Parts: sequence; structure tokens; C-alpha cells
Amino acid sequence: MSSSLLPEALSGLSPILQLGVVLLASSIIYLTASAAVRQIQESKLSPTPPGPSGLPLIGNLLDVLKEVNIGAQHLLYEKWARIYGEVYKVKVGPTTQIMVNSDLAVKAIFDKPAAVSAERPRW
Repeated sequence: MSSSLLPEALSGLSPILQLGVVLLASSIIYLTASAAVRQIQESKLSPTPPGPSGLPLIGNLLDVLKEVNIGAQHLLYEKWARIYGEVYKVKVGPTTQIMVNSDLAVKAIFDKPAAVSAERPRW
């Protein structure tokens, strides 16, 4: 039995490949953890509308792409509007999109005083 810290499956690889696998796994863990921390921090900083939950890093990208391929993206957005209301958020990849689905909601957003809604968005 080997006293190595690496799993048995990696013991047959060259040291360079072992290092590559360890670095790749470490990178994936780091990116996933940092995305989770960023998402928690963003949710605490500013209240956002409700929306469908998605996967880490890619959000609802798979749902949207599936509907785009069959030409029914608008039906997916309509379904989410019925579930989450006139204003909801969708995370597609690194971008969070806010969907506004009624003329009354658009009017309420744009009728706010200029001091509140006319400034540049804070990214």
C-alpha cells in the first residue's frame, strides 16, 4: 500500500500530470467557493426581485439555452413571470438580468424621481 497522499487512481500518472490534476481540482474548488461567497455578499448588499434558482457559476444558462434551441425562450420567460411576478431576476452566466413583464411595472420604474432612477447603474 502506498503512503502517498494522492488517490490510488493518480498513482499511475507521471508527477507532472499529478500536479496538473491537483491544480485543476484546486482551481475548480476555488472558483466555486468564490462564486458562492460573491453570491452571498451580493444578496446581502442589495435586495433584488425573486427569480428561479440556478446552478453556481452558470445560473439559469442551461434552462435558457434549452428553450432558445427550440425557439421557446419567450414561453420560459412567460412561465417565470407567472411564478415570480411582474419583475423577476434571472442569472445567465455571470450576468443577472432583471425582467420587467408589464407596462404598469415599467411605468412605475420610470416614473420615479430622476434623482433615484436617472443615475448610472452601479456594477
